[in-house]
Amino acid sequence: MTKIQADLHIHSCYSDGEPTPREILMKAVQKKLRVISITDHNTFLGSVEAIRLAKEKKIDILVLIGNEVRTLLGDVLLYCSAPIEIKPYPDLDELSDIADESGCIAVPAHPFDRVRKGIGAKGLELLGKKLYAIECYNAFSSKLVNDKAHKYAEFLGKKCLANSDAHTLKAIGAFSTIMEIDLEEGFEGFRKAIISQPLEPNHHETTLLLYLDKWRWSLARRIKPRECF
Repeated sequence: MTKIQADLHIHSCYSDGEPTPREILMKAVQKKLRVISITDHNTFLGSVEAIRLAKEKKIDILVLIGNEVRTLLGDVLLYCSAPIEIKPYPDLDELSDIADESGCIAVPAHPFDRVRKGIGAKGLELLGKKLYAIECYNAFSSKLVNDKAHKYAEFLGKKCLANSDAHTLKAIGAFSTIMEIDLEEGFEGFRKAIISQPLEPNHHETTLLLYLDKWRWSLARRIKPRECF
């Protein structure tokens, strides 16, 4: 088992993020992250490309296949051993069943951030026993929202993740989760860590510079979206 830092909520140019998967990998190495997931909106393409590049370039990072799925109730991070087929805007119950059948791990993203499509208390209760962890700390959610998610996780007896929700390179690793994992087991090692190992959310106040960088990209992509090639 190795104690590592993981950032499990990153966006690439395959959805609304600025960096390419290659750039994300290079930044993750710089930030000393050992596990990442590119969780583009409603697609696994960013993470699949990052896995290909990590193998090709022999980059010592475990990349988890990920997707931020927009359900009818809100957003859920989905981590899988391989891409799976998901219809647009599934019911939360349906997504939970698919995840369970496929051996995937579902983690509600910023659950109490209603502006950014969190699933709220209703969604957390619907997931119930199939829920192992909650994204309690999101680098771009308010402290009030993050604290509420943390308290609700304690109430439900669930673990907490901290993630950057990075859409630009500067934000990668801004928040992270410290976990003990057998990296050689790949996704299965991650699954075991989420289910049976302690998780340590590593978070602090997000700097104004990171917010400005996010707003810069939010404006820039509306003028000229970045092509992912």
